[in-house]
Amino acid sequence: MSNANQVLDKIKKELQKPIPSKKKIISYLLDLLNKDKYPSLSDHEFYDIIGETFKLDLKFLMDSVYPDLKKKLQKLYGGEKENEMEIYLFEKFGLYSREQIINRINQEFEYGYPSEEVNSKLFLKSRILTYLYDLQTREEYKSLSNSEFYAVIGCIFKLHPIFFIDFLYGELRRGLGGNKSLEMEKYLIEKFDFVVDSFKLDPKLFMEKIYNPISESLLAIYGYEESWEIIKDIIIYYCLYEGERLLYEFTGDIEMQTSKFNVKIIDGRALLTNNRFIVNGKLKTRSKDKSTSGGDVFWDLIHGAIVSVRRSRRKAIDKADLIDSSTHQKLPCFGYEFPIKNLYGLKKVMSYYINYMVKLNDVNYLLKVSNTRHRDTIFEILSEEIIENSTS
Repeated sequence: MSNANQVLDKIKKELQKPIPSKKKIISYLLDLLNKDKYPSLSDHEFYDIIGETFKLDLKFLMDSVYPDLKKKLQKLYGGEKENEMEIYLFEKFGLYSREQIINRINQEFEYGYPSEEVNSKLFLKSRILTYLYDLQTREEYKSLSNSEFYAVIGCIFKLHPIFFIDFLYGELRRGLGGNKSLEMEKYLIEKFDFVVDSFKLDPKLFMEKIYNPISESLLAIYGYEESWEIIKDIIIYYCLYEGERLLYEFTGDIEMQTSKFNVKIIDGRALLTNNRFIVNGKLKTRSKDKSTSGGDVFWDLIHGAIVSVRRSRRKAIDKADLIDSSTHQKLPCFGYEFPIKNLYGLKKVMSYYINYMVKLNDVNYLLKVSNTRHRDTIFEILSEEIIENSTS
């Protein structure tokens, strides 16, 4: 075995070169099968050396060396030896195991994420997605169950959360499609706390990349009532200011207008507090100014409660981190918020509208709340808020 260990040393030196030679490494390994040079080397000892090479540079060995080595062995000895080797490596070295897959993906990040350049990130995204596709299609990974595959995805999220949210989540959702996408999201939500952790980590990125698709998925996975309870829990725990009280909840339309744009949520699930409406639903925007996006204006002026946590912060933040009572730093908002503070011109319109005005940053906004069944109750609450504000 001592001579065989010299071969392992040669492979190690080769891997330390800037551009290792795949041919040399394969020749070193195949040379071990020469019984004249290594008469006492058993098959299992040969497999042990291959397994040890994985520890030296898993990515290079699995990408470049191992596939060609298998072909050579099959050509020399047929499929039986190749199968025996794979079973041995699986049992002793975790070949194709979840742990090895995660290690290999981490090496992709080490090799392929050297800078903040967009091209570097796009290249890495392509590499990771290709590898995940291989996990679903290649013969050697056929023993990998769906739950193990989703666990790999969850580990990528935990290890590289900002990259996952920004570059991988949407692609995986589209690529898997249908029930499989929902299975993945359910696994991530229940095993990796995906919704809460990604929202806490970077609320603005969450709203840009995750909010709309995950809202649809929550509804599809858990149904109307349970999905709304999940969202409400997040809002109550992470999004309410000190002294902010929930006054009412309802489903309806809410719209906000200026002379330049209007934004609207149809059939939104809404919480009315003593500070604002917090509404969950799909936002529709329309700009009356061709040079400006209605959504951008809304985001900048109204959606300021979403705080962009610096991306250099990789740890999750808890509620205590989110607000500074001395500076009144904004809390994040799961959904979209519409102000009611200092409202004026409150009135009922037709049988189902409530209209009122607010002034923010020297701009007057008209807000319309539409809900036939709850209109009178909402009107009463807003009227009380006007009285309270005028006497405080």
